[in-house]
Amino acid sequence: MKFTPLALLAAVSIFILTACGKDEAPESAGATGNALLAYAPTGSPYLGGNLEPTPSEVIDGFLQKWEPVTTTLQSQLGSIRTQLENAPDATDTPHRLALSLLQELDGKFNRQGLESLGFDLQAHHVVYALGGAFPVARMGLGDAAALKATVQRVLERAGVNAPEVIFAGQAYWRLDSESLTLGAGESDSPVAIYIAIREDHLALGVFPDSVAGELLPLFLGTQKPQSSDAESRLQATSGKYGHTPYFSALVDLQLLADQFLAPGTALARALGSEYAAELETFGDTCKAEFREIISHAPRLVMGVTELQPAAIGMQYVVETDSTLAQQLAALLTDVPGADMQTSRLVDFSFGINVGALRDLLREKALAIVQAPYQCAKLQDLNERATEGLAQLEQPMPPLVNNFRGLRVSLSKLSVGQATPESAEGLIAVHVEQPEMFVGMAQMFLPDLSGLNLLKGEPPIPLPPNLMPIPDLVAFAALSDTAIGISVGAGEENALKPYLESKTPNNGKFLSVSYDTATYLDFTSSLSEGWQDPGQSNAEVVVDAIAGVDQEATAREITDALRQSYKAMANRSLVSIGFTENGLVIDSRMTFK
Repeated sequence: MKFTPLALLAAVSIFILTACGKDEAPESAGATGNALLAYAPTGSPYLGGNLEPTPSEVIDGFLQKWEPVTTTLQSQLGSIRTQLENAPDATDTPHRLALSLLQELDGKFNRQGLESLGFDLQAHHVVYALGGAFPVARMGLGDAAALKATVQRVLERAGVNAPEVIFAGQAYWRLDSESLTLGAGESDSPVAIYIAIREDHLALGVFPDSVAGELLPLFLGTQKPQSSDAESRLQATSGKYGHTPYFSALVDLQLLADQFLAPGTALARALGSEYAAELETFGDTCKAEFREIISHAPRLVMGVTELQPAAIGMQYVVETDSTLAQQLAALLTDVPGADMQTSRLVDFSFGINVGALRDLLREKALAIVQAPYQCAKLQDLNERATEGLAQLEQPMPPLVNNFRGLRVSLSKLSVGQATPESAEGLIAVHVEQPEMFVGMAQMFLPDLSGLNLLKGEPPIPLPPNLMPIPDLVAFAALSDTAIGISVGAGEENALKPYLESKTPNNGKFLSVSYDTATYLDFTSSLSEGWQDPGQSNAEVVVDAIAGVDQEATAREITDALRQSYKAMANRSLVSIGFTENGLVIDSRMTFK
């Protein structure tokens, strides 16, 4: 894979986004102090930003934790530069830019170094849609003049002539590439990336030439939108879901759909004449049916729920209409949730009423069959609903129909190449009438016929001849709602309390708490086991990043990243559930 100007620009953009600067609170700042929110026009289909900058102690804490990684990256700069210099196409503009950028970053993988480039790691920032659909990001700067000088040094060292363009007194760069076209026949206008360094912030935007004339003044800030509701929308979102002021975001799918479905929007015009002709064939019926589908899950929301040196919490919400939210909530069972405070390697819980889920899916499929979509572009949904309804009408096996949940708690896990070699822990299968399923198992496995499992009684050892591994110690026990099995010597002592656990699931149908270092070791073994023998993972990484073949360097960087991450990470917690707002995913990572 070779460098392209676009690939380099993407890398630089990511670097900028992750090292965004501090806004100097200009006079136009709102109640939160984030003046950049005022650039986002009212009704932006997607919107994200912070109401307050990230606390300095949090930034310093994480930079300290990542120091082993940045040290390794710094040590590898010389080797990477040598390889780029010796590459066959080292004189190409992309390689010259890469070398110039590496020279600029030399010795600056730290807070002081990044700030010397013009950034400040505390930042006000905002991301929004300009012209109804095109992305724009604004990030406050610590020193705009320093950043401008940084860009000019990189370009001059690379011998790249990229003069600034002046519009209404504001300078900017415009970068494009043939690879950024929307596709043959779909648009006659290439997409370009616009970069402007204003007196207090950096602006990045992506939009096509066909609408540049109307969007450029708004992007450059020489013209402000007639109104902005960005601050009030972010405040309402973070208040509703309990997000911190450090980041919230939303995507309004209904507003975004309107940009595609209305012929007069900037997006529709940018997509070209063929799209306009196709849009005319939609008709009001198609548009209404598309909007009706979206109305069941009209908005996506995310935000930071916790941010401190010891922990980070994130939340993701797929908002649904109230009827669907109630139907989904009715699928929840009373299966205990995972113990989020446990010290075990993994504590997992999943609980769903499979029979009720089947009924809900059948109800949705039947509704489509009885009132099929009229839009020609939605006929596949009609066919799938008919096929799905036929399958859902089939009777389910008793075990599946009466299944309520599964819990797993592991105390030990031995990982081999691509698969776990052994594990010790507890398993609970939650069903209605556990005795019935024990009886069915005894019918199919005669060796279990002498197993006298009674509810609430101490665990009973399982016959050794049923164990897949010699000398494996396993016990079974029964409760009112579950069949439990322990694996490993001593685990049977915890089986009965495990089955009797009353840990609330708090409306979550899935929850898991796991040791992050163990998870990293496990995923690392999987990647090695599935690796293409003709090309190492490290070679793939280097080929994608640098366009050169340097396995040892990539492996060292990757290993340093993993080891540093393992050293600082403690536990990861994930839960997924249904609330009156829809599907909610919460994640939390704690650090040592």
